[in-house]
Amino acid sequence: MAQEAITVVVTPWTSPTDVTLYPAGERYDSILKEEIFEWRATDVSVPMDAQINLLMTKRKLKSGMTRFSATLNFPVLEEATGADANGYVAKPKVAYVQPIQEVMYVHNRSTKAIRKDVRATMGLLTLNKGASDVSTVALSSGGLLGHFFDECSVY
Repeated sequence: MAQEAITVVVTPWTSPTDVTLYPAGERYDSILKEEIFEWRATDVSVPMDAQINLLMTKRKLKSGMTRFSATLNFPVLEEATGADANGYVAKPKVAYVQPIQEVMYVHNRSTKAIRKDVRATMGLLTLNKGASDVSTVALSSGGLLGHFFDECSVY
């Protein structure tokens, strides 16, 4: 990635919150033969291991195609309720991390316009946004993929 910039993500919680992701590193994994780009939130009120982070990878496959992936790791905190006899309240800690990943395989003949159209279509399926409704999405209407991810039973 030639030009890195700070990215602001608006979270879809009941009361939306801005989460700013900062470039945290770039490296090459010689075993997997892929470029890795890391982004991390830096909210001082949250422990470092509880920060939302994004990991993006780019790898050239033997078939000639390029594999792009983006994994958003969303740590879920558990907080102690109440205090001990001395009034001490334990800091929140990570209960588990909920990741989501998007992967795109790009043919070497693919154009920027086609890739953009494919991503836009995937975004519409995830967010349930129609062509005429690009600004508002009800939290309960997550689209086809949103329903698949949110509502289906976990094994």
